[in-house]
Amino acid sequence: MGAVAKLADAVVLRLPDAGGHGRALVRLVPSWRWLAIAFGVVLAIGGGYLAARNSALFAVQRVEIHGAPPAVARDVRAALRPLEGESLLRVDLGAVADRLGAIPSVRTARFDRAFPHTLLVTVAAERPVSVLRTGDEAWLVSARGRVIRRLENPRLSRLPRVWAPPSVSAAPGDGVTDGPTMEAVRALAAVADSRLPARVRYARSTDDGLTLMLMAGTELELAKDDDLPLKLAVARSVLLALDPARQGWPGYVDLTVPGRPVVGFIVSSPR
Repeated sequence: MGAVAKLADAVVLRLPDAGGHGRALVRLVPSWRWLAIAFGVVLAIGGGYLAARNSALFAVQRVEIHGAPPAVARDVRAALRPLEGESLLRVDLGAVADRLGAIPSVRTARFDRAFPHTLLVTVAAERPVSVLRTGDEAWLVSARGRVIRRLENPRLSRLPRVWAPPSVSAAPGDGVTDGPTMEAVRALAAVADSRLPARVRYARSTDDGLTLMLMAGTELELAKDDDLPLKLAVARSVLLALDPARQGWPGYVDLTVPGRPVVGFIVSSPR
């Protein structure tokens, strides 16, 4: 009979004998003994991790803070104090990030575990650029327009002022939402990077434009807050080119068109 035989209505296929190949495949399958050993190793590793996670073996004993000024570092350390004694393996870094994000003086934070007992924290602090005045209150405000804290004695701060309308409210952690006020804050953030040869007393933004008042009495008229780095670079060049001892400080520098700055001096009337 050939390879296929017809029996009744069924077709029977004669398969070749697996022979040695079948026995080779059987040898490749792990024995129950090895499976049991492997399963035991996995259980041991998992059990060891759970034991370490719930024990004091890797308890947080020290929080190491980098990148933060002393005052900000104190706030961060106080916020992380509840983690002391908790296992590094149990610390939820996402929850820790949320906790530090609620600190008004903290912009961002990164974390790492330094076994056996140290939590490493790298902080980027908010950069204060102005004092926001709202009525009788004064608030320290960052370059991003975030309210950092209330100032009990604003006279001690050398930062320039932004005067907000009485309707503008502030609280630590809030962002400045009033458009003109935020425009003035952005201008002062740009001033902090511009190296002007004179300090800025305050910034004012109105429908008529954006103005920076220098301590020397010069007004920098900026029109709007577009091209701020360029306008401030031009203002710096103009002010450095003047001789205050001979000419005095100008009454204003009009930077509405940065390529054609206009300098005006106040002429005293003869007595």
